[in-house]
Amino acid sequence: MNRNDPKLLEGTGRLSGKFALVTGGGSGIGRATCQVFAREGATVAVVDVNDTGAEETVQSLQKRGRFPHKSYVTDVTSAGAVSRLVESVRTDYSVVPDVILASQGVQTHTAFLDMDEETFDKIISVNLKATFLVVQAFSRLMVENKVAGGSIITMGSLRAAQVGTALNCKGRPF
Repeated sequence: MNRNDPKLLEGTGRLSGKFALVTGGGSGIGRATCQVFAREGATVAVVDVNDTGAEETVQSLQKRGRFPHKSYVTDVTSAGAVSRLVESVRTDYSVVPDVILASQGVQTHTAFLDMDEETFDKIISVNLKATFLVVQAFSRLMVENKVAGGSIITMGSLRAAQVGTALNCKGRPF
């Protein structure tokens, strides 16, 4: 299918009746993916630490799913917060998500040689630990509820992968 095809803008309905949960949905890749999921017919739970961003995403979504879209303000680097998210989603929707997308992420513009431990820890916590916590918690939920044909997707940015590379060392030798 040609990416300029008008049908892509209308959606094909291939996620009709599905329920998707997207972390990092308040901006960037996460927001764009929420919009595609909704356009394709899914109900979307938008999860982000930024309440304004998450709500702006919800407001931008087409209303095609079987339930209303909803935002959840959650720090997914905390196991307790992720557990509360699971329970909130179960209570609000009474169904288990068919699709989980872990797309939260942070990056820094600090050169590798200038990066402090606190910045490094934040990057690891958001980009790696949070992915583990979200995928583990929702995998358990999907298995417990015998979700058939579910999908778990993890996504990152190439820009985030540049942190710590020689390209980000201001030309200094190692």
